Amino acid sequence: MLRPPAALSLVALVAACDASTAPTDAGRDAPITDLGKPADRPAPTDAPPVDVPTPLDVPTPVDASPDAPSEDAGPPGCFALRGAALLTAAGRELGPHGAQSLVYDAALGGLVLAPSTRPGPFVEDRPLPRGALDADGFVMDGWWYLLGGQTDATHTSTELLAAPVQPDGTLGPWGARTPYPLPLLDHVVLAHAGRAYLTGGAQDLGGDNVRQLAAARWSSPSAGDIPLWNTAPDNPVRRFGHEAVITAGFLYTLGGDDGDLATDDVSVATILPDGSLGPWRRTTPLPDGVNQFLAGAGTSRHLWSFGGCRRKDCETVSNIERRMFVADIQPDGALSAWRLAGQLPVANYDQKAVVTGGRVVMAGGRAGGRSRCGDAGGDNYDGVWWAELLPDGTLGPWESGASMGVALPRVRSDQVMRLDHLGQLWVLGGRTSCIGAETADRNNTFPREVWRSPAVTLPGRARVGHWLSGPLAPAAGRPASLRWDADREGITVQVRLERDASPNTWTVWTAPTAARSIPLGDGVRRVQVLATFAGDGASTPSLRSVTLDCAP
Repeated sequence: MLRPPAALSLVALVAACDASTAPTDAGRDAPITDLGKPADRPAPTDAPPVDVPTPLDVPTPVDASPDAPSEDAGPPGCFALRGAALLTAAGRELGPHGAQSLVYDAALGGLVLAPSTRPGPFVEDRPLPRGALDADGFVMDGWWYLLGGQTDATHTSTELLAAPVQPDGTLGPWGARTPYPLPLLDHVVLAHAGRAYLTGGAQDLGGDNVRQLAAARWSSPSAGDIPLWNTAPDNPVRRFGHEAVITAGFLYTLGGDDGDLATDDVSVATILPDGSLGPWRRTTPLPDGVNQFLAGAGTSRHLWSFGGCRRKDCETVSNIERRMFVADIQPDGALSAWRLAGQLPVANYDQKAVVTGGRVVMAGGRAGGRSRCGDAGGDNYDGVWWAELLPDGTLGPWESGASMGVALPRVRSDQVMRLDHLGQLWVLGGRTSCIGAETADRNNTFPREVWRSPAVTLPGRARVGHWLSGPLAPAAGRPASLRWDADREGITVQVRLERDASPNTWTVWTAPTAARSIPLGDGVRRVQVLATFAGDGASTPSLRSVTLDCAP
């Protein structure tokens, strides 16, 4: 039985099990030829001294938590994660309000479903040094990274900007870092387990389909800079104005535009043991034809598509999608058929969505048609809405933040929206309504505003969450079986393996099981574990340990 909820002790987020070597991609016909030559790149611009959070050492994940329940760790040489060590082994994105929706409870000695949260009122923070439209970015290890974008009506940027998130949650100064080799806009860049993954984008304004980027890239950001981008396999479709989602150890790209035609394509790549990307595979396309400027979200079992603009005609209001769709994620990353999952509170495209505190949060976007100033694409929204994630892949009713004082300070679309390690929701840059009729500053530089929203804790807990480990391996011996300990029902586990016969390649995920042990077979090098939590909104199961038993 679950004991009464105790005060949560949150552990700082750090990565574990990063690979020591990066993959090579020699011989690829990459459109960017100098990505592997950091010495040829401009040095990062010096930024003023700032109060940067002190890095934390990653604990050796063997019997690492003193307040975890006592348990046999297995034969000598095996690998065990207990209590607080489970948190750090999940990578940088596992936090109190991250997509995995778990926290550490010291009283229970394990990971539990996070308290339910919603966004609070937005406050203005340090502005960007330049306007940012069609840019993208992420937060990692206490740093904000913002890459590329449209800086004015005719120019696209190569610039990488970075700013530290101070211990009090505010931003330190922005500084220019190592630029990307090409101008870039309408791309997507996501953070996962100490890596950044970039997909798609266009090289300049008005570019034809030759100027859209098919390739994906990945990198290892550090201390506010990204000096090197590694080439990944080409995506099957050249695309910009698309969506990308990382979940369950896979990277998905959805919809978009190749500069000539919009697409309904959905493609998936496996994130490999060393953090690189495997080959892309096409999976079930978006329902009802082509779609661009849509939003997406994912959990360990489901992938969602929200809104978007159909038929590459955003001036026709009937082309702005209000429906939302969900697909099941299969063990190899392929998707089931999409099915209708309800309607958004408004027809919307160019909006952004994140998963936080057991909810999908959507903000901003555009209505389609013509704006009050005659801009093609319609008026923008300042709305913020959220809906609870349910274990069966459905969503609860959408709620509006308007009655609670939660709205964007000004209308916005195509903004950058991400969560940080403190549970804050950030909105950077974007597009205003009447972009062609407002002040010269807005017309020429686009919005520079930066807003953040501290989370508000609600009664109850998230109903769904998941723990995705990094690659796990013992210091000696070979993994032969996996054991895990939980205090009640409500957790199922899957594993995938790197074997001697296929180095740096994962097998497909096993089927979910509630059994407390899984045999792994022979020739296993490393193991990745995916534990899915399901709750009733009030109580929660607790994952207390994960142990590899080793062959002699």
